[in-house]
Amino acid sequence: MDFSSKLMNGTRAVFPNVLIGHDYFHSAQLLNRGTSKELSRMKTQFFSRKIRSYKSLMRTTIAAEKDPTFRLSLSSLPLFLQQAAEFYLEILQAFRSESFPEFLQMWDNLKASSIGQKWEHGRRVLEDVCSQLPSCGFTPKNYRKFAKLLCTTWRKYLREDRREVEAEKKEFATLRFLILMNPKNMKDYHTVELRRLLKKFPFLRRIREGIRKFHYQFKADSGSYRSLSFLKKMVTPQSHSRLKSAVNTLIEEQEGIFAYREMYKRDPSLRKKKSIRSNNEHLNAKVNKVARNQYGFRSFANTISRLEGILDCPLIVSPALLSSGEKI
Repeated sequence: MDFSSKLMNGTRAVFPNVLIGHDYFHSAQLLNRGTSKELSRMKTQFFSRKIRSYKSLMRTTIAAEKDPTFRLSLSSLPLFLQQAAEFYLEILQAFRSESFPEFLQMWDNLKASSIGQKWEHGRRVLEDVCSQLPSCGFTPKNYRKFAKLLCTTWRKYLREDRREVEAEKKEFATLRFLILMNPKNMKDYHTVELRRLLKKFPFLRRIREGIRKFHYQFKADSGSYRSLSFLKKMVTPQSHSRLKSAVNTLIEEQEGIFAYREMYKRDPSLRKKKSIRSNNEHLNAKVNKVARNQYGFRSFANTISRLEGILDCPLIVSPALLSSGEKI
């Protein structure tokens, strides 16, 4: 069965000494879902939030240029945007200059700005503006045009930084697909791309290594069996709760996950069979239909009678599944 706590508790209540087996599909599915949630958390933390911050700052600067009374606050900005925003504040003073002499003074301040030298694109912004100046330089007629150009050039380089993060986010999405792949399904080009991207995002190596070792355990020789405790290395204090829960469940239920090994010992011929099923899919379809409709379930006894008729088999109902006051 899968890892439903209600189903396992109900089974153990009726068959207390039975070993519950968990198939490879549901075990891998549980780990993949937890890992997928963790990768989504990382994508949001490292890329999506940064992209939103870039866009928010750009919108704020446009509003500041339209409204002379607008004040740009740096307190809410993330650290990676602090220097860019501080340099923009100096540019904004030049943009809001009320006279040509004041603009020239602001321009000199920009060229001597320590913030402009610290921000990686600060000098490039000024160089781009200078490259478009006429031979006569700044004049009372053109200085407002170049004051506006300062702001748009600043945003151009901020946009370049944002696009780099967006490109990394796209590569991260590709790596996310490769990390979740079963090693036996990977082609050579998958392996090459996985190695390239893991060099770029080395913090994901621990997750890929855990998934690789997990799949290996299902084809390992008897002398290579090991506990699933290595999955703990995939988890950090900041990890998504779904990954933590998945890892804990897999470690706790590993005896059932590898129960098939005991079956192989008892009957080696089972190794030649592709799978062993304890239920039929057409019965699952009937149960799902009944669960959706729930027609005629006026009492517990009536429910049992109808289910036995629909499924054409007797039912065993665990006391653990009953609400207070109900009797079998």
